Amino acid sequence: MAGKDYSGIKFEVAEALGEWMNCLYLKGSNLDDLQYQFIHHKDADGMSGIKQILREEGHTLNYLPGLKYNNRPSLIHQVIALFRYIRLTKKVKQNWLEKRIDTTGIPQGFILTKIGLSEIEELERKAKGFSLNALLLNSLDFATIDHLLTSDSERKWILPLNMRDPQKGLEINGNYSGSIVLNFTKKHTSYEVHEKIKNYLKKKIHWGSFLYSNMAKFIGFEGTLKVARSIKEVGTGVFSNLGTWPKDFVTLKNKDISWRAAVAPSTQILPVAATAWQWRETLCLTLQLHPSLRHSSPKLSEQVMKSWLNYLGVKEYKIEFIPWSQFPDAPKTT
Repeated sequence: MAGKDYSGIKFEVAEALGEWMNCLYLKGSNLDDLQYQFIHHKDADGMSGIKQILREEGHTLNYLPGLKYNNRPSLIHQVIALFRYIRLTKKVKQNWLEKRIDTTGIPQGFILTKIGLSEIEELERKAKGFSLNALLLNSLDFATIDHLLTSDSERKWILPLNMRDPQKGLEINGNYSGSIVLNFTKKHTSYEVHEKIKNYLKKKIHWGSFLYSNMAKFIGFEGTLKVARSIKEVGTGVFSNLGTWPKDFVTLKNKDISWRAAVAPSTQILPVAATAWQWRETLCLTLQLHPSLRHSSPKLSEQVMKSWLNYLGVKEYKIEFIPWSQFPDAPKTT
């Protein structure tokens, strides 16, 4: 995206309202090693953040993954997709186990889980016929129902979508993403979740989300802030899958790093924030629960993560709660 990153303005707005919108990137040379770097979301989405980090480390990026089919529709069809997207973002009937607190901020910390190659291969076998992404999200949805919502509650999940053309991805900085919105009224199979995602993309609604993400181009910071102030709750959470690396995306300068993870911001309007990122032979999952969840605590975060792993069928893993106080760059927690 040439010129100003209008999509990044919404993250500045969220921070003006009291959220903390830094993305945390973690890595280690072994399972117990932990190194970190913050990149503010207003400056980069996941792909831009990864590109920055890998280049700083001296690796060579051959290209950045992006949309499988970069068939951008006409402007009129994008506007139609925008209205379809807006309809999907309407508030759903979520029934939280405990009444939410009207607050912004960050929790005490987050959960980091590392999963090894044998378990990854088993997950891939289970996901045959649909996708690992659908399996991960559906299992997270079940775990969220178990600990945060009533069994009959509706849910709304947001999946950030990298909108880059793989042939031009390396030229694009900042935020260049849309989102997939999935509204659940009942429990689904992972195959059904996969089909919902495919149908969303087939209808090209993601191009409407891309327009919406850049709406600050027309209404500016103040207009975006005014809209944001009227929103207290939108959905259940956000799940960001950064995929499997390095594959042929990267020519490594060295192979010192054995795992990588990312921690996405949780917010009052999307209180559950989860990510997945496989680097070489380790899949890392992270989970962060926003303090607006009244009974949010390290123990609850661990319970949700363990349920997530249980629904996935993962038996061997390394799990830890990491407090934000461990990072001098982070603000005081709620």
